[in-house]
Amino acid sequence: MSYNLKLKRCDLTKCKAMCCYDGVYLEKGEEEKIREIVQIYPDYFQHLPKDFIVDGKWKGVADGRKTATRPYNYNDPEYPKHFEQTRCVFATKDHLCSLQIASTNESTHHWDFKPQSCWKFPLQEENNHIKPPVFNKENDPYNLGTDYPGYASFTECGKYKEDGEQWNLVLREEIDYFSKNKDD
Repeated sequence: MSYNLKLKRCDLTKCKAMCCYDGVYLEKGEEEKIREIVQIYPDYFQHLPKDFIVDGKWKGVADGRKTATRPYNYNDPEYPKHFEQTRCVFATKDHLCSLQIASTNESTHHWDFKPQSCWKFPLQEENNHIKPPVFNKENDPYNLGTDYPGYASFTECGKYKEDGEQWNLVLREEIDYFSKNKDD
């Protein structure tokens, strides 16, 4: 059923980067990479707090190093009630990612500086292979019950859209970038 999933591209003016509400847990090597980027290109990161990467624990499901968050009021009736009113410290006032802005201006690809979990979202990964996004909250791996009924299935770019396009067409750039970089 996931293969019939229809999506639309991310529209930050609509969602205000809700997928960034909890920051992101980092893969091996990403903390060092981000720290180096912040040091090399400080003009893009003047808004960061001193501790922009922190230890995190999330509902007994995830723990490790992650990007810090700061309070942010989404002030939107569509914002999932079970999401915290916070946002990744790398997000700008206009809902963009400062890592992506720096990468767009300073690197060969606009995602080179971003954590993989960010640019890949809402795609899933298993054993170094791309899997389709979740289809609904029932197959959302972060559906923890009534208190937290899911993550990707509640974000604008992860929700089924009847007027959308097939997921693998909408996310073609992410799939291609993953394939090109999965062995790095």
